[in-house]
Amino acid sequence: MSNTPSTSSSSLSFNSSESLSDANLLKNFELQQKLLLEDRQLRDIFTKSVMQFKLSPQIFWSSRLNQLRTFALTISQNKGPYNVLSTIKPVATSDNQVNVNVTRDTINEIFMIYPIIRKAFDDLVPANSVKESFGRDFSIPSCSED
Repeated sequence: MSNTPSTSSSSLSFNSSESLSDANLLKNFELQQKLLLEDRQLRDIFTKSVMQFKLSPQIFWSSRLNQLRTFALTISQNKGPYNVLSTIKPVATSDNQVNVNVTRDTINEIFMIYPIIRKAFDDLVPANSVKESFGRDFSIPSCSED
């Protein structure tokens, strides 16, 4: 592994406990450089300790393994999708019925976040579209096939 950051983030993948071991963290120069770029105070300490006072980088990082491990876990976190269900608000009608209005985009987001709902929809809803059956059942000209 080189001291220069690579364009791929293979050395910044921390999906196993082995990648977070002390030995691997000490060998991960890309992670160390990234931490130094993001933490100015640590960068100043590194510059003084290693560059000016000739402390070995191995010794410098071995005293900061917990900081490296925490940083590795922090940058490997993926932002999860927002809770689309919390945006759906029920609306009460004058005749004591509760309705919800959802857009096609909201439905697609629900299908993307909850694949089991997509599977249930595909299994339970007939292949012909809901719009076509609605138009046929209620004889609405704008919903019929063109």
